[in-house]
Amino acid sequence: MVFARAGWNVSVQYGANQPEYDLIVENGPAVLKVSVKGSQDGSWGLTQSYLSRGKADY
Repeated sequence: MVFARAGWNVSVQYGANQPEYDLIVENGPAVLKVSVKGSQDGSWGLTQSYLSRGKADY
């Protein structure tokens, strides 16, 4: 959604078995393969250090 809001074209693979990536985003000559990761408990440990204390709205 962030890529689309920034004006990138977004293509999502369909099906349960995506071999390398989950989606492709394209903006002119720039093409990126994006793999989306999650966690079993739903937390996002990679981004927590960027949040100000008390500013998180999950």
